[in-house]
Amino acid sequence: MTPIGCTVTPLEQGEVEAILGAIIDRTGAVPEPRGLRWLLATCHDGVAWGVVREGSSALSSEAFPEVSPVPERTSLLELRLFGPAAEVRLWRTGEGFAGCRIEDAPDPALDGSPGAPKRESWLLVGDLVREVRDGFSLLSGTAGKRQAVPVEVDERRQTQELPLRLEVCHHLEEDEESGAVRVVLTRFTGLVQGSRGDTR
Repeated sequence: MTPIGCTVTPLEQGEVEAILGAIIDRTGAVPEPRGLRWLLATCHDGVAWGVVREGSSALSSEAFPEVSPVPERTSLLELRLFGPAAEVRLWRTGEGFAGCRIEDAPDPALDGSPGAPKRESWLLVGDLVREVRDGFSLLSGTAGKRQAVPVEVDERRQTQELPLRLEVCHHLEEDEESGAVRVVLTRFTGLVQGSRGDTR
């Protein structure tokens, strides 16, 4: 896989352990502070959002334990730390956890070409604010789905600020024989609140 417009660097096992230690075991500072503000942990029993502040992470499972699972090594499937220009991703393997660092590598020659990275905003579940606590907003949507996101949404202005959006960047790869391009990697880049714009 050779995605266009970014570099992918495998993490050493020590780097993976340091990140797991800081976020899952809560035993130190987050070692990847370079512009990586947001955190999303996908677990067997749900998702936990988080935010990195000055080398430490705050998790939705701390602010809203009734909604968000506590990420643990036994339940964690994938962990993403992300910001506008980079993402660090960890995932479960048969032997434990592996990881990589994905960094934006802008190339002016790609502008307007079919292989240029494609940016999108994905709507998040929840268009009503139920409660704001410790820097997290508890959102609910249709069919009773709820999640706690690391954004303080002003309950008085929720119609302007919801729904929230997850910004993503799709990186493509070109088949050398056919010339066809396809998405080979999608990285998260930020969270956006409705009409207020980018909250990064």
